[in-house]
Amino acid sequence: PKIPTLNFPKVEPPKRKVDKSPNDAAKAEKIRLQEEKLATIAEAAQKKKEQQEAVVQAKQEAAERSAELARQRKEQEAEKRQAVAEAAQFKKEQQQAKKAEAAAAAQLKKEQQEAKKAEAAAAARLKKEELEARKAEAAAAAQLKKDEQEAKRAEAAEAKMDQAEKSLKQAKPGMTISLFGFGQKDSVSDSSSISADVPKQKNQRALSAAPRGVPTISNWKENRDGSVSGFIFGSPNFEEGESVTTSPLENDPADGIVVQTGSGSRYFLEPKGNAQAKKAAEAEEKRLAAIEAKEEAAERSAELARQRKEEAEEKRQAAAEAAQFKKEQQEAKRAEAAEAAQLKKEEQEAKRAEAAQAKASKAEQTVKKAKPGASISLFGFGQKDSDGGSNESSSAKQKAAQVKAKQVAQELKQAKPGMTISLFGLGQKASDSDTSSAPSSATKKKAGKVLSTAPRGIPTISSWKENRDGSVSGFIFGSPNFEEGESVTTSPLVIDAADGVVVQTGSGSRYYLAPKSAKKGGNDAKKKAAVKTAASAKPGMTISLFGMGKSDEETSSSASAKVSPAPKAAVSKKAPKGVPSIVDWKKNRNDSVSGFITGSPSFDEGERVTTSPIVEGSIIAGETVQTGSGSRYFLV
Repeated sequence: PKIPTLNFPKVEPPKRKVDKSPNDAAKAEKIRLQEEKLATIAEAAQKKKEQQEAVVQAKQEAAERSAELARQRKEQEAEKRQAVAEAAQFKKEQQQAKKAEAAAAAQLKKEQQEAKKAEAAAAARLKKEELEARKAEAAAAAQLKKDEQEAKRAEAAEAKMDQAEKSLKQAKPGMTISLFGFGQKDSVSDSSSISADVPKQKNQRALSAAPRGVPTISNWKENRDGSVSGFIFGSPNFEEGESVTTSPLENDPADGIVVQTGSGSRYFLEPKGNAQAKKAAEAEEKRLAAIEAKEEAAERSAELARQRKEEAEEKRQAAAEAAQFKKEQQEAKRAEAAEAAQLKKEEQEAKRAEAAQAKASKAEQTVKKAKPGASISLFGFGQKDSDGGSNESSSAKQKAAQVKAKQVAQELKQAKPGMTISLFGLGQKASDSDTSSAPSSATKKKAGKVLSTAPRGIPTISSWKENRDGSVSGFIFGSPNFEEGESVTTSPLVIDAADGVVVQTGSGSRYYLAPKSAKKGGNDAKKKAAVKTAASAKPGMTISLFGMGKSDEETSSSASAKVSPAPKAAVSKKAPKGVPSIVDWKKNRNDSVSGFITGSPSFDEGERVTTSPIVEGSIIAGETVQTGSGSRYFLV
């Protein structure tokens, strides 16, 4: 809000004709008194202007502090919301991490089960292969045993044939010879009689292998009738290895030759040694193949088991590394969140410290800049400014000040020589203002009765002083026509001014003069005490700085005729030593106390103050109470 400006018109005293009468000295004295009065009026107006400027400045500072506090609260709320969102995000990430760990554990368990199943299948397959190898070995052993038995039977048959041949050679004419082999297939056996004198072909060259398309007879032996018995291979008419007996041959049988029967059938007689070696080699080959197959199956099974074990170990290691990585990420996020929270906390503490320092600095500057008689209220520091900065109230006050200034100018123009003019109550009710002239020496003043407190309904003037014209200047309290603590000057009094006396003006206005006492000590001590009080002030605390910076001459009465003050009214109970007393007090809604203080080194005697809320002691007369900051007061 803009600071209201009071522009007073320049008023020049009316020119008077020089009257060279014997009363020139008296007239000159009157003129001088009138000029002093005008100077006093201008000084009072200037003081009021300075007070209004101080009030406006205090309101501006309160508005700035309120805006700063609102901004800080907004930042704190935003930080709280951000912290809640971060906590929710962190909780969500933890839940997701737990779900991921559970899924990884389930997957690992599933893979382990699959690996166990695969190992069981491999073991079963290996067992099956081992069984098959054993069966193959048993079959090969059986076949070998069979071959050995057949070889023995063939040897026995050959020995028998040799014996039969010997018998034939030794046989006499007319003997009967049995041709065994009767009952075989016609294509192989020949039941016709064969004469002993049939000519045979010459021996052929021995071959290493049977010609193409010629069946092979293995383990063969020659019979008495010239036929051959053995096991046939490669014939479309017989099974492989089937035992057969051919019809008599046309040529002599021998190992490795192709023989031919009378019907034209041809056979390759496999060498006897080669057949046994071949069978033995085949059996050994089968046995070695079975052993090799068994070893290969065991190696394959071991390799599969090793691979599955390595895969399972790699998966477990990968899962452990993923879990460790997630854990490290979560710990890093928690550390970052804690560091961010600590940083925010430090920033908030720094901001609060800066705000407190700025508050103390502003209070100190305001106290230092305060002029004599200025009133500075700390009520609402740190609180919302409900009525500070209102354009309507400031404009209304400015208009009222302009109207008041116009009234002062008009009254000054109409003033007559020797007339006393009071600005007290201009624009107010007639009961509180007195614009009539009242020379100080017109009537004799009466002595008033000394009271301990102001009567009900009578305003109190604190830190008062008596002026030359018999009026009183000070700070008024309890008047419906003025603001609390406003600087006023009454019209001349008809009752002697004294501490604790109810005085009356010529128009009938009555005022109670609060008791005062001359204090020793400079203005610096007052300012230091006020700065200390302002720095430690809590929200809602009201501190009055009325009278700060006054000199002893300003606080003392300037009247030419000094009146000795009447003694103070005694109280029924004395205050403890060093504890200020509060008189004419009242209890407020917030448990604070308002009244007039005495015996305090930080305030003038009889100055009106409002304490912070009382936290200890009963708020009744005659008791000592204590505020939250530790200040103690005696309630009179």
